[in-house]
Amino acid sequence: MVLDIAQIAWEYGYNMVDCHKLNVLFRNNRPIYVDLGSFVPKGSGETGWRPYNSFMRSYYYILDMWKDGASQLAKRMMAPGVELNSMDYFLYKKRFYRLFPTIAKNLIYLYEGINMLACFSEEQISGYFERHNKTLSGICRFIQKVVRKIKILPSQNLDRIECRVKRMNLFVDFKKKCGIGHDALIGSLVQCCPNASSVTFIDCEDALLYEYLLGHSTIDKIVSIHQSEKWSIKEYLYFKTKHLNVCCTQFPLLNNSIVLKGRYPESRLSSDLVVVPNYSIPKGSFGIHNALVFFEKCQLFSTSAVVLIQLVSCSEEQKKELELHSVFCIEGNLYMIKDNSHGISA
Repeated sequence: MVLDIAQIAWEYGYNMVDCHKLNVLFRNNRPIYVDLGSFVPKGSGETGWRPYNSFMRSYYYILDMWKDGASQLAKRMMAPGVELNSMDYFLYKKRFYRLFPTIAKNLIYLYEGINMLACFSEEQISGYFERHNKTLSGICRFIQKVVRKIKILPSQNLDRIECRVKRMNLFVDFKKKCGIGHDALIGSLVQCCPNASSVTFIDCEDALLYEYLLGHSTIDKIVSIHQSEKWSIKEYLYFKTKHLNVCCTQFPLLNNSIVLKGRYPESRLSSDLVVVPNYSIPKGSFGIHNALVFFEKCQLFSTSAVVLIQLVSCSEEQKKELELHSVFCIEGNLYMIKDNSHGISA
């Protein structure tokens, strides 16, 4: 999206001053560029895209590392105010840079400097360099003429950068499977929360269910939370082209909450109702206890404090234990927690 916007702006005579990751927000699974102050008119003689180095640090390096499987390292680089610099990236990717770090550092400075030079206008070179060093100004003018004529730099060819991004094979096979009876679930949703217009699903692996609900019920917004990063990525890649109100995200529910600008995930990802399909109670002596703690965490994502749970292979003893803690059976293997203000695991 950032590269598409940059190319459109270029066609209309605009360059950009930055394109860092804080300039992008998401509506459901669709990215939106929000910083209109990023765009400035192109100067005379500019042939390079100004935020090229920023783009590489904010997007390309992170995606390339994530593609290699270094997901934890990549996600750390997504934090506000943190960027992966070129030296660290090439040290990670290339053995040559690790063997000859001093030479590598100078090569990176030269590479980034020439990319910046392609973005300088005639006025910038004559104004800045001639005040400091006329010899340097002459060298820069010569280099710029060569670069401008040959157009060998990635910052001058946004199509080339876009091809590099598309070559990162992030496609994964997403098999849509249907594990819940659609009609039965919709009936339960109406019974539990008749005025619900949004639902947060937790660890649901049924993409067909989301599409069915949005087309055959009063639900017009779905939040899909997965604790598995692998499944969350699969679901995101599937739904981002569907133009449906499905927000896919990965969040480990039993870990401590993370505050983002004063808002907890529980408030940002909450809905009228929470649904936990195909849930298996953990094995062992603490199985019921762990299940109750999990349900209590799920309840925080419901504005009505209603959680609908579909249990898998639950024994009669376990069912009785759940009912003692205000988890009641409503139909078959469907259970419900409703407005338990004291906490179900108290």
